[in-house]
Order: sequence, then C-alpha cells, then structure tokens
Amino acid sequence: MFFLKRGLVLTPVSKLTQQPIRFTGFIRDVYKTIGYEAPFREEEREVILAKLNKLDESELNKYIAKKHSKHIVTHREKNGEFTCVEQLLDVERVETKILERICRGLLKLKDEKSKAGQEKSSLRSMKLYYSKQVTPKVTKISLTPETRILGLRVSLKKASYALIESNQLISWGNIPVFDEVSSQKNYTHQGLFEESRGLASSLPAADFCVQEDMLAILQQDPYIRLKVNLVKLRSYISCELSSSTHFGLQGMFSIKPGLIDKMFELKLGNERISMMDRLPKIIEQPLFEENPFYIDISDENMEVYKEERSAAEPMAGALLQALAFRRIIEIMNQEVS
Repeated sequence: MFFLKRGLVLTPVSKLTQQPIRFTGFIRDVYKTIGYEAPFREEEREVILAKLNKLDESELNKYIAKKHSKHIVTHREKNGEFTCVEQLLDVERVETKILERICRGLLKLKDEKSKAGQEKSSLRSMKLYYSKQVTPKVTKISLTPETRILGLRVSLKKASYALIESNQLISWGNIPVFDEVSSQKNYTHQGLFEESRGLASSLPAADFCVQEDMLAILQQDPYIRLKVNLVKLRSYISCELSSSTHFGLQGMFSIKPGLIDKMFELKLGNERISMMDRLPKIIEQPLFEENPFYIDISDENMEVYKEERSAAEPMAGALLQALAFRRIIEIMNQEVS
C-alpha cells in the first residue's frame, strides 16, 4: 500500500481521497497518485495555466489570496512552469478545495457557496429595509399579470395618478382638486368629504394604491397651514378609497420618500432631482440585461404626458411609486432558503 506523509502521521492514500488533501512535503504530480481531475473545461484550463505561468506575484494577488500567490510563484521558480492545473496540488498548502478556489479566482468566478451566501444575506437585508419603509408592512402579496397598481400623488390643486398592470402603463393623468387652495371652506368636514368622494370616483380601479409619505412639517414652516390642510385632504381620500366598494382595492400603502430616492437614485446632495427627467432612463429596457422597472408606455399615453407637460412631474412621480411598490412585492415574495 502506498502511503503519503501528512504531518507526522502516515495515512493510506485510499483514505486521503475521501477528505481534503494537503501535503507538507514536496511530491511531484500528486494528482496522479490520488486520481484527481479538476472540474474545468479545456478552454478554462488554458486561461488558468496562462495566468499561473505568466503572472508575477503582484498580478496574481488581483485574483487570489496573497499567501497562495507567493507559494505559486516560489514553486514555479523552483520547478518550472505548470503543465496542467492539477499540478497546483504540488504547491505548498494547496489541497483540492483550495485548488478549485484558486482556479475560479483566476477565471474571476466567485466561490458558489460564498456567492449564494451573499445573495441570501443581501435578500434578508433588503426585505428588512423594505419592511421598515412601507406602511402598512408588506408581507407576501399575490402578484399576477392582471394585478393593477395605482400610484397616487395628491396636492391641494390636483391629484396625479398612474395605473400599471404587469409591464404596461394602462393610464395616467391629473384630476383637479381645489381652485382656491387658501379658502378654509374647502377644509371643513363637508368640503373634504365631497372632494374626496368625487376624486375617488374619478380614479381608475386598482388592486393596490400607493402614495408617498409627506415630509415632516416643521413649526417654523411658512406654509404650515397649507401642509396641514393637505394632510387632512390625503386622510379623507385614503379613507374614501379604503371604504369604496366599487374601487376594488386590496390595500392602501404609503412609501417613505427615502426609499423612492434610493431605489431610483433621485438624490443629488440634499436635493431631489427631477423625476420627470430621470424617468426615461429608469424605465428603459437594456439590450443584454433585465430591468425590474421596465414599463411599456403606449404612444397614446405618451401624448397625454406631453399634453400635461406643466404637470408631468407629479405624473412621473406617481408612476415611480407604482413601479417601486411592484418591485417591493417581488422582493418580499422571494424565499430565503
């Protein structure tokens, strides 16, 4: 029986093949002794060998751990170039698993287990972040090709909306609210009730409606009265939409502005950049990759957008809210195995 030196203990080769193998003394062509073949295609082997034989230590460091780079270069200087990737087992402190990790590094392929672990961790973090940015908390929601999501942005002068279904913009536009926003008659119970009911009946039917949270109102804000009135109006509209039997809503949700800014890269310093200007870049479909925010806008809806140019900013915002909520549902529905 052939034995290999492993530390101070002589271990049969038959047992070594069942566990990671590491050699403390130099043995040439160990892979032949243990019958090992690295799991790489011929074209991959050529790339690996070229880098093993041509790159110096500093260049190898860009692909693999520094300690392995040093040992590889030292081995190459003493024993000549590698003729097959399996000869990495002759290098000090290299076993089969490390050999495969080195080769994947030289091919710029991440370790699959590490990659899977990073993806799981990223998904958990994303779910936790989203759960804190949406009210009420989004858990698992059935999302079908027929699910309709309505993005809604309300001001005292108009309500802007965008209705999406799958990857299609169904409709969008603006609905007038108050002509005289400073008149306190508008903000009595009767005035708000009638306006919210009329607005709800003018909006297209949807399964979900999503608004963006208002920013905090400061006591020294010169527009504090108008903003308080807007809070009242939004509350009445939300109540009307939630209780409206003909509207068919499964839920009313609100998203924090910070999530919208982060998801669509709308922040420049402390300022939010124009959503209208960013919209074409956000929704475009790249040639070689998938865009989770892609949406198809018909020529007819583009005409509506052009006609409403002076009010296009809140329309673009309403569309981004709907797209953001669709993406949140997709992420929250993913399983972390």
